[in-house]
Amino acid sequence: PWWRCIIIVRSIPDRERTGHPMEVQLLNRQRKLKLDLASWKTKTTRILNALGLNEAELSVVFVSDERIRSYNRDYRFIDRPIHAPRW
Repeated sequence: PWWRCIIIVRSIPDRERTGHPMEVQLLNRQRKLKLDLASWKTKTTRILNALGLNEAELSVVFVSDERIRSYNRDYRFIDRPIHAPRW
């Protein structure tokens, strides 16, 4: 299935690094699909490690079609719930 989500990755600048491991935040703001957030957290942590982003923050918010449509309309000026940016 296509997941509607907003993903934010923030690399921590050297001056802010504390030596703590990366932080992954997952929020489920939709009710249509049941999500295993623990599994998603494991997978996203592995991806960040594989990319060498050991001191990064990752936020993933799963949202409804209506919410992603409103973000697309307000910030991308596309009034539909498209799945991914199109270049």
